Amino acid sequence: MSLIIALSSTFIITCLLFTNKKYKISFNKIAVGIIILELFATVGAAFISLFLESPLNFFFTPGTHLYVLVENIFTVGLIEELAKFIVIYICTYKLTKLKRVEDLMFYFILSACTFAALENSLYMLVYDMDLQLAFMRSFISAPCHIFYSIIFAFFYMCYLEEVSKKKFTFLQGVFFSSLFHGFMNFCLGYSNPRFYILGTLVSFFMLSAYMIIGLVFIKNHFSRLHCSYCENSIIPEAHFCIYCGTPLIYPSYLKDEKRVIYTLATFIGILICILSIF
Repeated sequence: MSLIIALSSTFIITCLLFTNKKYKISFNKIAVGIIILELFATVGAAFISLFLESPLNFFFTPGTHLYVLVENIFTVGLIEELAKFIVIYICTYKLTKLKRVEDLMFYFILSACTFAALENSLYMLVYDMDLQLAFMRSFISAPCHIFYSIIFAFFYMCYLEEVSKKKFTFLQGVFFSSLFHGFMNFCLGYSNPRFYILGTLVSFFMLSAYMIIGLVFIKNHFSRLHCSYCENSIIPEAHFCIYCGTPLIYPSYLKDEKRVIYTLATFIGILICILSIF
């Protein structure tokens, strides 16, 4: 039962990806490759994270706020986000197998669902099918993994479309997805009794923010792929909808979306300063 609960959210979201009537991805070689390679990525990321803990002890005092924060951002968040991205990169072969670049967003979500499902399964095996942990992994960890991948996908698609500052844009995707990942883990995993209640409250607040922002990003992304009048799929860079003839005006959300990400990162920085006092 615990394992079923732990995998339930990722299973439902994955089904929605493949069965959504307005926009769905086909279960093709890319999807199969992502699911298979994520098995190795999940296990590999876990071993690399454990390996990096020893060098970290030379630079920071174990158990301190700073140690836990750095550990979660750089040895967990960074490694896991890069692992998910590498799988995407391998499976798309530099985009040659994609019908359109916009599909990357949905493959990133599939990658996150698969990674979260495998990670949740490992946690269930290690912690003897703990029921409370199963609920937490299913309804906190899995949705958060999807959010981190949405952020990475957003910057990666910007990176592919931009002519200048491409490396900086890509590094932003790596940094912000790792920061959001590490900070959530930091709040959930810190065991100091004085910090626990505050950390839990901040965790649920951040979870709500992650979910709202993630859903808005998906909605905005979807609006770029469909006619606003008839909601049929549009041909990339077309000026008129081929189904209803409506002139297509491509909404420009990129600046607003980046502003939201920068604001969230600044807010997290302020929270880190506040939490360090306790």
